[in-house]
Amino acid sequence: MKRLGELFDLAYDLLLYDVTSTYFEGLAARNPLAQRGHSRDHRPDCKQVCIALVVSREGMPLGYEVFPGNRTDVTTVEEIVETMEARYGIADRVWVMDRGMMSAENVAWLRETGRRYLIGTARSELKRWSREIADARDWQTVRDGVEAKLCRGPEGTETFLLCRSADRREKERAMHERFARRIEARLASPGAAPRARVPAGRGALPDPGRGRSRARLRPPWAPAARTPPHPPADRRNVVPTREANPLKSHESVPRTDEVGLGQTVRPGSAGRLGLEGLR
Repeated sequence: MKRLGELFDLAYDLLLYDVTSTYFEGLAARNPLAQRGHSRDHRPDCKQVCIALVVSREGMPLGYEVFPGNRTDVTTVEEIVETMEARYGIADRVWVMDRGMMSAENVAWLRETGRRYLIGTARSELKRWSREIADARDWQTVRDGVEAKLCRGPEGTETFLLCRSADRREKERAMHERFARRIEARLASPGAAPRARVPAGRGALPDPGRGRSRARLRPPWAPAARTPPHPPADRRNVVPTREANPLKSHESVPRTDEVGLGQTVRPGSAGRLGLEGLR
C-alpha cells in the first residue's frame, strides 16, 4: 500500500465510502454470506453479498469488505471507519457517504469521536431549508450547472451544505410534466381501464374477468347464465320449495319444472333469488 501511494501520489485526507451488491445465479449453498436482501440489481429472487468499498478523492480503491447480503448499509459505518483507520492510521480526514449511511446513531458516533464527515440527508430535510434555498444570496458556483451554499445548523453544532443543480432541476421538471400529461390523458378518457403492469420474467397476470376466476365469483348453487328461451317470470309466480335455506340443498333453486302457472324462471333470476335469501 505504501508503494501504491508513492506511485500515484494518493491523498488520504478525504475518503468516499459506499456499498454495492452482486447476486448469484443458483443456490449458493456453500457461501454463508450469500443471503437475500435489498437487491440493487432488481433480483430479489437471487441470493447476494454486499461489497463495501472505500476510495480516495481520485477514485483509487483503498480497501473493501464483504458483508452478508441481508446487511443494511447503515450498520456498516463504524466497522468500515475503524478498519480503515487501523490500516492507514487516525488522521484528520473527511468521510463522505450517501444518505444510505445516515442515522442519528452514526452521526452521534462520528461527532463524539471527533471525526469529520459529509453525509447526505433525507429529501424530507429540504423542507427545513426552503427559505435558504430560495434565497439568492451566498450561492457559489462549484462547476457548470452546480451551485453550493453553507448554512449553519439550527443547534449550531453542524454545518449544512446545500447544493442545487440546473440539470437536475430540468430533469425533475420534465418528469413532473410527463406524469401530469399521463394523468390528464387518463382523466380525458375515463372509460379506458388501466393496464396491469407485468413484472419482468414473471409472465402475464391472471385476468379476474376470464376463466376460473369468474366462476369463483358465482354462488355454487346458481347455474351458469344462459340466454333465456322466454321472457323472465314474475317472482310472485315462483312456487317455494321444501328447503328455506339455499345453502342446505341445491333443490331450493327454482327450476323450470317447479314453477307454477306454466311460466319459466330464467336461470340468472334463480341465482339472484338465492342471494336475496341470504340477507
